[in-house]
This record gives sequence, C-alpha cells and structure tokens, in this order.
Amino acid sequence: MIPVWRTRTTAGLLAACAVGLLLSLGLPETWPTQIWAPLWRSTLQASLSATASCLMGLLLAYAAHHARPGLKPKGWLAVFNTLPVMPTLVVVLMLLAAYGRNGAMAQAGLPLGTVLYGLGGIVLAHCFINAPWVMQQLLSQWQDITLERRRLVAQLGVRGVRAFYLLYWPLINETLRRQWLLVFLLCFTSFAVVLVFAGSPKWATL
Repeated sequence: MIPVWRTRTTAGLLAACAVGLLLSLGLPETWPTQIWAPLWRSTLQASLSATASCLMGLLLAYAAHHARPGLKPKGWLAVFNTLPVMPTLVVVLMLLAAYGRNGAMAQAGLPLGTVLYGLGGIVLAHCFINAPWVMQQLLSQWQDITLERRRLVAQLGVRGVRAFYLLYWPLINETLRRQWLLVFLLCFTSFAVVLVFAGSPKWATL
C-alpha cells in the first residue's frame, strides 16, 4: 500500500503545477473571459459528473451486494470491470449508437438525441464510464462485513436507512470521498467526451 504522505505529496505537486500554469497567464483578475468561462464550465461538469457517478456507483454496489446469487446475470462482473478501461471513444460511439438521433432508442420511438448533446450527454457518458469503477471499490469495502455484525443489526431490529448508516456507511465514507475526487479529476481533464457531446462551444471546457 502506498504511504499516505506520498499520496498527499504527489497530489500537492500536481496541484502546484496546475496553479503555476494558470498563474503564468498573470494574476487571476487579469485573466481573459476565454479562461474564466471554460474554467467554470469544467468545474461544473466535473462536479456534476463525479456526483452522478458516485451516486450511481453506490446504488449499483448496494444492489449487487444484496442481490441473490441466482438473480445475478452471468458475466455481469466482467462487463462492469471492462467499462472503466474501455477507450473513451469506444464508449462515446456506444452511447451514440444507443441514444443518438439515429440510434436504437430513436428507432424504438424514444428520441433522446436532444438530451444527449450538451451537459446532460457529458454527465451521462462520464457516469457510464466511472460508476462501475466506484461500484467495484465500494463492493470491496463491504466484503469486510462479518456475519456476526449482520446478525447483530438484525437482532436489534434496525432496518432501512438506519441499518445502512450503521452497517455500510462507516466502511465506505472515506472511500466514497476519495473516489469523488478521483472521478472529478478524470472528468475535469476529459477531452473526447466533451468534444463529442458538448454540442456547441457553450459547454467547451478548459
């Protein structure tokens, strides 16, 4: 396992390099609109994409953790493991083939092409790529839940949301925050997804 101080040092150096590159343009009050507008759009879409990815990953992890073995489709784990490592352009083409103006959904009478282009398409594509990764990280944390702890919660009569916060949330709290930051950085620096789904210079990022 990588020591915490090395991780923090590396993150600090990367952040310092990024800030240094921006400050090379001058003081922030002297930056042109061509810098401020894309910077704001990049931060907004990355925040929304990271939040959507973590929420979807949490729902997928919870559903997979509680699904009965007979209800889990064969090879589902391999599919979810494949999505995060797919080339971004392949994922983009898959979404276009399914939800584009001439895609399978449009031919089935559900035209979603207008939603796909713009901020909605960018967030959808990022969620499609990153949510399976978040799901895998959360599932790996929940494997540490022992049968004794489950029985104790059941004997106390705790169910629903309260049971989730007592049994599951303490194990993934820190992991979920780290995954949000990781996905945020990945979405902030995304190029192919924004290039295809931005639809116009309105959502062009930094």
